[in-house]
Amino acid sequence: MRNLIQKPSTKFLLFFSVCSFVVAGVVWACGYEEEDSFSMFSPQAFVAEKYSPFFYTTTSWFYTGNEDSDYINSKFNTQITGEWNNYLNNRTGNAIETLLTKSTSGYIDSLTGYLQGKIKFKKPDPIATQISQLNKVKTVNFLAYLKLAKQCEKFSIADYTSWSDEPKKPVKVSPSLEKSLLTSFNNSTDLFIKQRLLFQLTRYYFFYDDTAAIKRKTVNTSARILTLFNKYKSAFPQNLTYYRTLGYVAGFYTHRGNYAMANYLYSKCYDFAPVMETSSKFSFHAQQESDWQQTLKLAKNKEEKITLWHILGMEYEPVRAIKEIAALNPKSDKLDVLLSRLINCREANDNSSYILNKPNQEISNNETKKIEVNEIRVVDSIARKNNTNKPYYWNIAAGYLHYMHYDYAQAAKFYAIAKKQFPANDKLIAAQYKLLIIFLDLVQLKHIDANTEAKLVEPLNWLKDLEQEKIHIEKLRFASCANIIAHLYRKQGDVVKANCFNDTITFYANNTRVQKLIDLMNKPNKSAFEQTMLRYYPHTVKELYYHQATLLTYKEDIDKALEIMQKADTSQFPANPFNAHIKDCHDCDAAAP
Repeated sequence: MRNLIQKPSTKFLLFFSVCSFVVAGVVWACGYEEEDSFSMFSPQAFVAEKYSPFFYTTTSWFYTGNEDSDYINSKFNTQITGEWNNYLNNRTGNAIETLLTKSTSGYIDSLTGYLQGKIKFKKPDPIATQISQLNKVKTVNFLAYLKLAKQCEKFSIADYTSWSDEPKKPVKVSPSLEKSLLTSFNNSTDLFIKQRLLFQLTRYYFFYDDTAAIKRKTVNTSARILTLFNKYKSAFPQNLTYYRTLGYVAGFYTHRGNYAMANYLYSKCYDFAPVMETSSKFSFHAQQESDWQQTLKLAKNKEEKITLWHILGMEYEPVRAIKEIAALNPKSDKLDVLLSRLINCREANDNSSYILNKPNQEISNNETKKIEVNEIRVVDSIARKNNTNKPYYWNIAAGYLHYMHYDYAQAAKFYAIAKKQFPANDKLIAAQYKLLIIFLDLVQLKHIDANTEAKLVEPLNWLKDLEQEKIHIEKLRFASCANIIAHLYRKQGDVVKANCFNDTITFYANNTRVQKLIDLMNKPNKSAFEQTMLRYYPHTVKELYYHQATLLTYKEDIDKALEIMQKADTSQFPANPFNAHIKDCHDCDAAAP
C-alpha cells in the first residue's frame, strides 16, 4: 500500500487573469490541493500481518481494498482447487481449476460421458486428456458433485461488482434441487465428497429460507438447516469446508434475529483461518448490549471470549474491548490490532465506532472528551505493567496518545521507555520512533535560531528523502512537518522562510518578498539549512521570474517584463493576458490563437 503522506502539491502554475489584479495584490486562480489522510503511526511496525485487513484506513472498509463480489466469489478458489487436486492425486496441469471455476453443466456432462466411454470428442480436448489419467471412480464422483454445485451457484453467487450496480433479484431456489442433493448425500460413501455435499445442502437451505418468505421472529430448532448440520457436524474434519458450512448456519440465525448465537458462530469462523476473517467480521453484528451479553455467555473458554471482544472492538468500544482482553490475557496478539486502530482513529478524530448502544448516532463533545480521557487512562495502565507481548508497542502508543493531547512531557517519558525495549535491527520500528521524536521535538520549539536550524538539517532532509522516495522504508506512514516550522517563522516575522515551508498565495502580492526569495535561491554559498529549506519550496526561480514579468506586463512596463522574461527561458505567455473571456478555461485560452 502506498504510504499515507500529508504534503502540499509539489507544483502548480502561476496563473493570472486581468480580473485577478486588484489593489490588495494578485489572487492565484484555480488553486487546489488534494488532502491525504493524515497518519504517521504505522500498524505494520507492531501488528501481525494476518490482521492487516483490519488496519484502520479512512478510504475503504478493508486495508487491502473493498471486498467486491469478484473477490468474494473467488477468495476460496486457490484452497478449494488444492484440496481437489490432492483428492484426485493430480500433480500437473490446471484442468481441475478450470472445471471448478469456468466449466458449464453441459461440458461436465460431456466429460462424464467421455470417461464412461459413451461419447467421443470430435477434436482433442486437453482437459479430457488430462483428467482421463486420474482415478476414474474418483473423477466421475467429482464431476457428479460439480454438476450439483454449479446448480447451487446460480442462486448463491453474486453477479454485481460495483457499488453502483443494483443487485439483481435473487434467483428462485428450486425445491427439486433439494431431492437431488439429499439423494447424492445419502448415497455417497466418500467422506471427502460427502462433506462437500453437506456444505451444498446447508447453503441450499440457507438460500431457500431467504427467498421463500418463511422467516419467523424466533428460531425454529427443527429447521432443516439446523437438523442437518447438528446431525453431521461431528462426522467430518473441522476444515475450511466445515467453517464455510458453519458460516451459513450463522447466517440462518442472523435472518431469524438470534444475533447472540450468530455472532458466536461467526467468531468461530473468524478464528479458523485468515481467509475467513473479513467475511466473518463484517457479518458479525452486536445489535444491543443484551445481545452482546448473551453472546459472551456462549463462549466456552478464555480464548473464545478474547476473540469475541476482539471482533467487537474493531467496530464498537475498542477501549472496553482492550481492557477486557488485557484482563483475560495481556499477551494476546488480538490486542495489537485494536490498539493500532484506536491510535489511527484518534489521528483522524474518528469516533464513529465507539458506542454499542448508539449505532449511527452523533457523539457529543462531552462523550468524546470522556472517550479520549479513558483511552489514555487504559493504554497508560497497560503500558506501565509491561506485561504485554510487545511492551515497546504499548509504550510508544501511550506516548503518541499523550502527544496528540499536547502532554509532551508524558509523551517523552513513554518514548524513552519504549526505546530501551525495541527489538534489535528492526528498520521499520526504528524509523517509526525517529519520526515521532522529530515531531515531538518540533512542537516544543518556541523559537528557531541558527543553532536550531543546524540541528534541523538532518531530520528535515530525512523526511524529504522519504517523501521523494530517495530512501524507502517499507510500510512506514509519515507526514510533513513543514507547517509546524512555517508557523514558527511567521511568528518570528520571517515570511520568506515561512513561505519556503508553507507556500501561500498572499506572499506573491509583494514583489519585495519575491525578490528576497529569488536572491536566496540564487545565493552562491547557501548554508546547509538553506539548501535543506529550499527542498521544501515547490517552485523554481524561473517560475518566480515568470511571475515578476507577468506583474510588469499588467503595469504595461513591457521592456522590463521582456528583460525579466528572458531569465524565465521564455518570451511569451501561453495565452493572451489582455483578453478577458466569459468562459473560465485556462486550457482554452492556451489553445486559442
